[in-house]
Amino acid sequence: MIAIAESGSSKTDWMIIKDDQEIAFQSKGYNPQFIDSDFIQNDLQALFSEGSEVQHLFFYGAGCTSSSSQEKMKSMLAEIFPSAEIEIESDLLAACRAMLGHSAGIVGILGTGSNCCYYNGKSIIQKTTNLGFLMGDEGSGNNIAKRVLRRCLYNDISEDIQIDILGDSTNRNEFVTKIYNQDRINTYLATFMKKIYPHRNNTEIATEIKASFSEFFKHHVAKYIESNQLYLVGSISALFEDQIRAISVDYSITLVSVSKSPINGLKEYHLQG
Repeated sequence: MIAIAESGSSKTDWMIIKDDQEIAFQSKGYNPQFIDSDFIQNDLQALFSEGSEVQHLFFYGAGCTSSSSQEKMKSMLAEIFPSAEIEIESDLLAACRAMLGHSAGIVGILGTGSNCCYYNGKSIIQKTTNLGFLMGDEGSGNNIAKRVLRRCLYNDISEDIQIDILGDSTNRNEFVTKIYNQDRINTYLATFMKKIYPHRNNTEIATEIKASFSEFFKHHVAKYIESNQLYLVGSISALFEDQIRAISVDYSITLVSVSKSPINGLKEYHLQG
């Protein structure tokens, strides 16, 4: 039995391959910077009870870039998959393998967070600096939400939209305190995208969305001179594909393909070898 997992900060897509049978399901996101082994065990064991039967686990995750974070994740997963050979790689490499296989190009992730690199068909050879959700994550759900929430809290958007996004809370200080008290602020901010998306054509909100994507291209995509071919994965890239395509023209970038999730591409990559 083979297990393939692609994990962001909000959710993990799983693909279990047993003989000719495929089982797909989702769990919570497992970023080693924010979780411990109890978190994974409590969540995953309720969804999948055959961990001991898995012989090989390919796990790709947000926050799994350093050797220390990979070792931490491997040790947590080994408790659930005791018989498996476990390979831990970054979610960015997952996007590269899923979208390009053994070809070259620029690959980006736009989901709860964001990331970008140049992939040579074998490995990531260039990667721009990722400043994380506090200072970066341009083009991501938490970055767009942060911009729009700031507009709402400064009363720079019509009152009806403020109420729709913020709820009927009139105490702005309590709202801000609630944000700062979240254990996973980036994930919490990204949840507001469900309320923001229906208002995407509002002038003020559209301005913030465009600014966020423009910064993603300026600080990341445009830095790679080896190619002008861009491949994107992630829920935000799928939701806002038209807006991203329009901005890509300004940077002479060709947006070749967009996928909400890389899990099916990863399945093909590992089955074909």
